Amino acid sequence: VAPSVFETSLATLEGGKATLRQWHGKVLVVNFWATWCAPCRKEIPDFIRMQDALGPKGVQFVGIAIDEVEAVRKFVKEVGLNYPTLVGEIDGLELGRQLGNELGALPFTVVFDREGNAVRSELGGTNEARLKPLLEELL
Repeated sequence: VAPSVFETSLATLEGGKATLRQWHGKVLVVNFWATWCAPCRKEIPDFIRMQDALGPKGVQFVGIAIDEVEAVRKFVKEVGLNYPTLVGEIDGLELGRQLGNELGALPFTVVFDREGNAVRSELGGTNEARLKPLLEELL
């Protein structure tokens, strides 16, 4: 994975900027999603559960919403999202492309090991049953 993936600056919901670099050293699950995407909305409760269960052991979920900031803020509050969400329209899609999502389809999830190597990507929805064994193996 190109180091630039970890340096791409995306907007935070608080109006600042952040990069994926700040979570280096953790098992990182980056999920590209949107509020209007039904399969995205379906997988998020699983991600919330896994963040609760595996976060203390070193797993960090990060959402990258390809969406409007206000819509994302509202959704995050509604579902009680317990992991950081960045917002990137063009930048977010470009980041997804760098990680192998040529079509720009959603949802798209990439798992990185503690060294920052992409170890799996899933185009289309995923779930706890598919993801949790991999995450536990990487810890």
